[in-house]
Amino acid sequence: TLQLWLMRINYLNQPKSYPSIETAQNKHYSQRELEKLEKMKSKIIYGMPNDVAEQLTLLHQQFKVDEI
Repeated sequence: TLQLWLMRINYLNQPKSYPSIETAQNKHYSQRELEKLEKMKSKIIYGMPNDVAEQLTLLHQQFKVDEI
C-alpha cells in the first residue's frame, strides 16, 4: 500500500486517503509502474520487525550516525 500511495503522489495530486491493502493487492500495474516499484524498493525500509531492525542497524553502521 505504501508503494501504491507513493506512486499516486508522484503522478497525481495528493491522494485523499491511504489505499487499503485490498486496493493495493487488486491494482493491475503497467510494466512502467512495475519498474518504478522495483526502483522504489531500494529506498524504503520494510518488512517484519526483525528485518526492519536489521536494515536500520546496517544503515547506522554504514553512515556512522549517532541516532536513528
